[in-house]
Parts: sequence; C-alpha cells; structure tokens
Amino acid sequence: MIFLKWLKQITLFFIFFLFLGSKSFANNKIEKIILDLKDYWLYYDASYNSYIAYISNNHQKDKLIHFWLKPKQFRQYKLILNLKEDTYLYINHKLQQKYKKGEQTLSLDSLANKYPQENIFISLYGNIESSIIGVPSKASKNIEKTIDIINKNHIQEYRKHLTFYILIILIAYTLVRQYDVKMLMEYLQISKFFQVQRRQDNPLFIRVFQNNNILFLLTYAILTGTFFHLLDAMNQGSSLLIFQKYNNQLLNLSWANWGIWVGILILWTLTKYMIIWTSANLLSVSKLINVHFYEYIRISHFFYLILIFGLLLLGLHLPYQMHTWYNIFKTILVFVYILRTIILWYNANSFSEFRKLDFFSYLCVSEIIPLMIYIKILFFI
Repeated sequence: MIFLKWLKQITLFFIFFLFLGSKSFANNKIEKIILDLKDYWLYYDASYNSYIAYISNNHQKDKLIHFWLKPKQFRQYKLILNLKEDTYLYINHKLQQKYKKGEQTLSLDSLANKYPQENIFISLYGNIESSIIGVPSKASKNIEKTIDIINKNHIQEYRKHLTFYILIILIAYTLVRQYDVKMLMEYLQISKFFQVQRRQDNPLFIRVFQNNNILFLLTYAILTGTFFHLLDAMNQGSSLLIFQKYNNQLLNLSWANWGIWVGILILWTLTKYMIIWTSANLLSVSKLINVHFYEYIRISHFFYLILIFGLLLLGLHLPYQMHTWYNIFKTILVFVYILRTIILWYNANSFSEFRKLDFFSYLCVSEIIPLMIYIKILFFI
C-alpha cells in the first residue's frame, strides 16, 4: 500500500509537469538571432583621431558607439536595440530619430531601400545594452516562416531538459517525504531560522551521515547542482543564442555537465562538514559541529529552493533571455551567502559557553573565509 501511494504521487507530479512542459512548447514565440553587433562596435578615440574596437571595460562609460551595417545582406530581418535610456540614432553622421528607453526595432528592408549603398555607418548616442540582427519575439508570420526549423527544435530541447530537471527534483523530494516527512518539514520551516535546534531527538545531531539524512543530503546536492549547472550554462557568454557560433548547442545543457555539478556539490557538502569538524575541534567548540552543519544545510536548502524555482520558471517561459539574468542571479547569490552567514552567526552565538575569541576564529575559518572565496570566484575569475 505504501508503495502504491508513493507511485501515485510520482505519477501525479509527472503528469502535471508534462502538461506544463507541453504548454511551454505550444506557447513558444520564435525568435532568431543572426548576428550580435556588439562584436563590431567602434569607439572614436580623439587622441588617435580614428575609430577603434569598442572594449566594454574601457569604454562602457562612453555613450557614443558606432558600427558598420550592410542592410541588404539581412533583408526580412530586424535591427533590435536594447536601450537603457533615450537614445539618438545617426546614419552616415546625420541625426535620424530619437528612440525611447527599452527594446526598439528597425526594419532592415526599409534601411536597404532608403540607402542604396552597400555599407551604412550607424551611430548611437545613449546607454546601449545590446544591438543584434534577428527576428524579435513580436515578429510577423511571414518572417517566422523564414526561420530554420532547427532553431525551434533547440528551444524545445532546452525546455525538455528543464522539465526533466524538475521531475528529478520532485522525485527526490517525494522520496524524502515518503521516508521522513517530519524531517522534511523541519527543513522547510521559516519560523525556525533564528532558533537554534538543540533537540536531541533530531537524528542529524546524532548521526549526520546515516539513515534518512543521507537521502536528504543527496536531494540537497541534486537541487544545488542543478542550480549551478544552469548558472554555469547562462555564463557561457552573451552570444549563447547566436546558433551559428554556438555549433547547434543551446546553453550547453547536457546530462554529463549536470552530473558533474551534482558530484561537485556532493563533494563540497562533505568538505564543508570536514571544515566545520576540523575547525571546531581545533578551537574547542566541538559542541557546534552538528548544530552548525544542520543549520548550514537547512538555511542553504531554503534559499536554493527559491532560486532554482526562479531559474526554472524563467527557463520555461523566457528561454531567449536566460543569459541576461546571469549577473542578476550572481549578485543575488552573494546576498544569500551573506545573509546565511549572519543567520548562522546569530544561531551559533546563542551557545554562551564558548570564549568569544575561539568562537570568532571558528566562524572566520568555517564561514567568512569561504564567503570571500565565493565572491572571488563569482566576480573576479
């Protein structure tokens, strides 16, 4: 009977997310990116009296960028501009139009008809995030027909990957719920964030890597591994969606990479425990070992659960914009780590029997130094 009940839950989850995935496929708005013009941006250097290649780190404060365009080569497509503020458009050094902040499109057919020469010189004065040649999401049906079917298949394949990730995560949580629903509920309770768990009947304090704790830690590794797998895929570069340059791979979502990330997170979980165990014993605060590890997993799990839900939702409904969210999620992740460190410090500090110097040294080794390494990896490597 227990097995049949568990099988029924898995089946219901499976049907629900297959329906969600099929709806996502059906609502797919086709968009094709032919060329990322940011690779061809130019910057006028007055000291050399010439145009030089635009370098983001050096010229990002300058609002005037230029590039050459051959509109006749890209008939039926659009020039899509993502503007952070009102921007002025110049063609062949003559002011043509002022565009409002947001996504703006120019018909390359119209430009080709108006300017018979092969090359035209475009200048944009404003804060420009991106400029691409392609088909916007609100394209006409005639333009949609020109898109290769392989590009549509890429998006479907990408969403299928995300749907299977969701199914794997749900199956893992269903198993945890089946074997120890009480433990799962304790991990999910927000009200206990600032209450140190001293209950001696909590199995994680007695046997950290035994019984159902192993199952939950594996589920935690799958959850965090999937998150970092998607985050890593988003960081493959701003030109991920230029299919011609990416060799028919979309966001590098492969099961091998996913497995590697899950394996890395399993090893990191074990390493984290060893760091806590070693530093606690060296600094005579060994009573904190199991409490600290439990709180670390519980708080991390809660935040990662929210973040992975956001990533998967964006991936199912806005697959073409995924790469633009990388820096946002990276920044959110740092704030999460800082907040987690503060909560862990608050909870562990409730043990008043430790000397302040020993406790502070322990916290530096187990939390603050790893936090600094996280920030270094995320922003400076």
